[in-house]
Amino acid sequence: MVMTALSQRASEKSYSRLLPESSGAFRKRLFKGLAAVSPAAATLAFPAPSLWPLALVCLVPLLLVLSRTESRKQAAFLGWTGGAAFFLTTHYWMTHKTHVFQPFIAAMFGATWLPWALAARATLGRGRVYRALCLVPSFWVLAEAGRSWDRLGGPWALLGATQWNSLWGLEIASWGGVWFVGWVVVAVNTAIAASVLFARQRSFESWGGRELPSSGAVTTCLLSLAVAIAAAWIVASTRRPPEYARVLRIAGVQPGPIGPAEQRFTVAEAMTLTLQKGYDLVVWGESSLGEDPFLHDIYMQRLQALASDTGAPLLANVDARTRTGSIYKTSLLVDADGPKFRYDKRRLVPFGEYVPARPLMGWVSWFTDAAREDRGRGQHDVVMQLSKAGVSIAPLICFESAFPDMSRSLAQKGSDVIVVQSANTTFQRSWLPRQHASLAAIRAAETGRPVIHATLSGVSAAFDAYGAQLAYVSTEYEGTWSVDIPLFQRDTVYSIAGDWVVWASILLSAVVGGLWVLANPRRGSSE
Repeated sequence: MVMTALSQRASEKSYSRLLPESSGAFRKRLFKGLAAVSPAAATLAFPAPSLWPLALVCLVPLLLVLSRTESRKQAAFLGWTGGAAFFLTTHYWMTHKTHVFQPFIAAMFGATWLPWALAARATLGRGRVYRALCLVPSFWVLAEAGRSWDRLGGPWALLGATQWNSLWGLEIASWGGVWFVGWVVVAVNTAIAASVLFARQRSFESWGGRELPSSGAVTTCLLSLAVAIAAAWIVASTRRPPEYARVLRIAGVQPGPIGPAEQRFTVAEAMTLTLQKGYDLVVWGESSLGEDPFLHDIYMQRLQALASDTGAPLLANVDARTRTGSIYKTSLLVDADGPKFRYDKRRLVPFGEYVPARPLMGWVSWFTDAAREDRGRGQHDVVMQLSKAGVSIAPLICFESAFPDMSRSLAQKGSDVIVVQSANTTFQRSWLPRQHASLAAIRAAETGRPVIHATLSGVSAAFDAYGAQLAYVSTEYEGTWSVDIPLFQRDTVYSIAGDWVVWASILLSAVVGGLWVLANPRRGSSE
């Protein structure tokens, strides 16, 4: 009896000791799991919610966990999980095309976060705040730049694009493009994570016993970033409105989400005829014609008649099979005398207009609505002259507005205004139309050129050369709309220097990382 009682008490005592440890282990696992998927919250920083301040903290939980991981494998797995969660939520609208394969695609793109996650562990995990502030944002930019190659899917949901409606974000975009905005956003997340590590050092010392950041380094980083953001905001908010000689009067036609191509063309035609004269340009959305007017003269005649009746050239958009046998999307400028300029779309929508790495992923089209054949690609930029208005415009088609280099190239070639033609009817009830329109603000700030975003079914919008909104037409509206574009332009740092932030990130990662490895050749070899 006595032995049994003693044994029972010992067992109870052991259990009471194990319970808090087990509970603590569970809480740690739960926190790690939630932190791993926390980047998904970044979706709310993009339109429609547009909670842009959320982008400044959305990576903090994952950075904290990465800094405390026990091995590189664990850090890589958590980084991969965070990346997959980010892509799964920010690209949720693609599910319409990819269906049950969306998680696999998200996992594939999530792998681009692996170097970033390892850099976070190696720097924050050892309390190296200055190195973290150099390497973590730089590796992030390199990951975004790498996946932005159009054959891999393109630059959708770049973190810097969340700042499209913040003054400081647009100003920084003019300095270094969306890459610089993303670099600063990730740097803020990194500095906040370092400050949390320092503030909770007693708790974290018991979780891994690793080195902690110094208060001086944390304070310096936070103050430096705060000063940079404040300076950008002050410059943008105190800028005097520029003087300009005239405006470009543009009319847009938004017929709505109409499926049959002929009906879509007829409705847009009727709406255009309601316009009064006095406009410098009339713009239709993407895929406004379903037949090639060079093969079917009746459509070309109708376009010319519209240009004659309105007294303004018409920028239409063709989505049709051409003489080559391939399907092209084409921006076509027509006036009363006939066609003047054409531009064939160069960068296509993944899965919608082509399947990335079709030899490997072509099977997706067997089970989904993904493109059965890849559309043809154009080869050159085109700058179109509006001879009557004395203005040059340059078209981009739909997804191309997501690529910073394309609008920059058009600005360098002398375009006064950039015109984006889009549709988005397939994703009418999602957040995509608002996310897409917001990119025009970033492109305007980067290039110092006004940008028009004209769609079939909304959101249509216009922004001046600073990225300030001039017009906004929702997806609920069907009809014509107009906007006066101030004709001024400015030479931004980004329009001159281009993607210098990407190259600087490569150099910074190589120099700082290389010096660190040389200074500590054996450190971490067993981790």
